Amino acid sequence: MGVGSGIGTQAPLAIFTLDAGTGSPDERWEAWRAATAALFDSRPVAGVDVPFTATIRSYSIGPMLFGRSASIAQAFVRDPSVVARSGVDHLLIQLYVAGGYRGTTPAGAICVEEGDISVLDLASTFETQATGAFDNLNLIVPRALIAQAGIDVEALHALVFKRDHPLTQLLGNHLAILDRLAGAMSVADGEAAADVVLSLLTACLRHAPELAMRAPVDTPLARARHYVEEHLADPALDARTIASACGMSRATLYRLFEPVGGVAAHVRSLRMRRALFELSRQGGIETRIAAIALRCGYENATSFSRAFHSHFGVPPTAVKLSAQRKWPSADMHHDEAEHPLTDWIRHLLVRHARRGEADAPMPEGIED
Repeated sequence: MGVGSGIGTQAPLAIFTLDAGTGSPDERWEAWRAATAALFDSRPVAGVDVPFTATIRSYSIGPMLFGRSASIAQAFVRDPSVVARSGVDHLLIQLYVAGGYRGTTPAGAICVEEGDISVLDLASTFETQATGAFDNLNLIVPRALIAQAGIDVEALHALVFKRDHPLTQLLGNHLAILDRLAGAMSVADGEAAADVVLSLLTACLRHAPELAMRAPVDTPLARARHYVEEHLADPALDARTIASACGMSRATLYRLFEPVGGVAAHVRSLRMRRALFELSRQGGIETRIAAIALRCGYENATSFSRAFHSHFGVPPTAVKLSAQRKWPSADMHHDEAEHPLTDWIRHLLVRHARRGEADAPMPEGIED
């Protein structure tokens, strides 16, 4: 992650702020929901009878987003339709400065208390509910950056660093310092800060105590998963070919994949995720759906479109249209923008791919 020497690197970090403390209750809710739509659908909690307020301050640092948010108790839902609508493939790292949440994920139940740090995989689903008013620090990181560090990203969903663990305090203190300094940082400072936080984050993830209780990387299941990921474009990929390539019986393969819904379901899920991000990335906007279908292991666009709609609840054309959004300009203060965070998050992977162009401003996208 190099820092460019151009004048643009001395500009202040791009920032988005939201203060949903004025206007009618409905207007406040809509402002909050629009700003966080890439992450989840927010819903009121029955019995919570306090005026709605919410604040967000978010910075673009290198290939990540970092910020702070606070609001009242509410429910958060990320279902397949939200995953498809948002078109993002990132991890959400949250330090709860105050408050916490409980919920369910495909990886199991999750309980986060004040001082804990949680990891949510935005390629997956979850339903959570804040246990009261909350204040948290958020880091949104492309999952590719974590995978490149040799970490099994599939094992991270719903991971929790408990507040008393030294790694939690080390990472939490660093995020708190970043929160204090971000407002005075330049783009070049942000690039350097991103290097530091990514190094610390990957080190903490690699040695997370809870991760040790999950499947390690070098297991028959992990090797089978790796084979699947490397051969998703092969329409003939099935349990027989996977088992043969990995030197195990089909019965063993079925047993390994039973906790994650079965072999076929796992292959289908990975193909759908690859399709989603092929459709969402900037270069995918002009790519024919038939070509994306072939890269995802489908022999024609019709069968691919049918499978995509069944999985996400929306057709692939809807995702392509959603991807045609303007990039926020690097020097714009986005107080009144409708949903710039969605744009930022969606394009983090594109910006990561452009790391060699550090001097370039955020490029303009296709006009709505």
